[in-house]
Amino acid sequence: MNTFFIIISTLISSFFFIKFFFPISINIGLTDRPTTRKTHSGQIPLIGGIVVFLTSAINSILFLPITQQLNLFFIASAMAVFFGALDDKYDVTIRIKAITIFIISSIMIYGSNIYISNFGNLLSFGEIRIGFFGVFATFLIFSFVIHSYTSIDGIDGQLASLSIVSHFSLAVLFQLYGNEGYHIYLYVIVSALIPPLYFNITNLTKAQNKIFMGEAGGWFLGLSFVFFATLGSQGESAIFKPITAIWLTIVPIMDNIYIIFRRISKGQSPFKPGRDHIHHTLQRYGFSSTQVLLIVSVLSIFSCLIGILGEILAIPEYLMFSFLIAYFILYFTIQNYFINSNQSIN
Repeated sequence: MNTFFIIISTLISSFFFIKFFFPISINIGLTDRPTTRKTHSGQIPLIGGIVVFLTSAINSILFLPITQQLNLFFIASAMAVFFGALDDKYDVTIRIKAITIFIISSIMIYGSNIYISNFGNLLSFGEIRIGFFGVFATFLIFSFVIHSYTSIDGIDGQLASLSIVSHFSLAVLFQLYGNEGYHIYLYVIVSALIPPLYFNITNLTKAQNKIFMGEAGGWFLGLSFVFFATLGSQGESAIFKPITAIWLTIVPIMDNIYIIFRRISKGQSPFKPGRDHIHHTLQRYGFSSTQVLLIVSVLSIFSCLIGILGEILAIPEYLMFSFLIAYFILYFTIQNYFINSNQSIN
């Protein structure tokens, strides 16, 4: 099937599902309401994640070959999106979230035999292989990435734009080095994200037509990134290094690690909602939501380019890991400076 046709079909069906689910979400109360932390006006449908998943799954199943691994991926994704929608509506507890993540991870690990067992040559002493302990590591990594993706969704378009950049970058690597055609599935996900991004950005659409990605979006996009990144970086058929996968989604990961350390140091729960993410910091310094979206997106694109160039130029993994640590330290230092200076001004 022609790739261009599949992308056009994905764009059209994504737009259709937005129009289809918009009134339904209003009627059943699957909406986001303004609070002290959320300054938008009116009830905004939380259907972006549902739309992206359904669009990606239907177009992939209709037009692309589906392996057993991909079948299980879409089954696990359906569970993730369903639970994310429940979380959007009922705000479920951390314990139930952990149980759900364990079930979804088990489908991916035991059903399709996909898990993280090799961290690569990060210390220049040889590859760090953890064998079957990778099952536990995969569960933790999946949990962390899900939390990173859901918590970064704090301004209009941010989760969708970051996911477009990270999934497109994965597709580029698969197209450059892979032979399984996985890049097309990733292009489908990227295409499915474009209409929700349009309807998520206030400046591009009327407020009454606006939608949010919701928890379902973070769950599906976090799962899809981990799934395809693990496919590409693990096992005998790995086509890129594990450290490269981290570079491709470094912005939500850095932000989440910073938030966890900051809140624990203050005696707070790392899962407690707050206004200390990167987008909140930039907004407090006078940047508009659109400007913040552009800044964070450019940072994500820059990070992905580092990862892809590191792979193309065959830069040693321990050097890429060293650059990553330096990147983290720089980010933490800048975030601390801006937050502390803002507090001193107030």
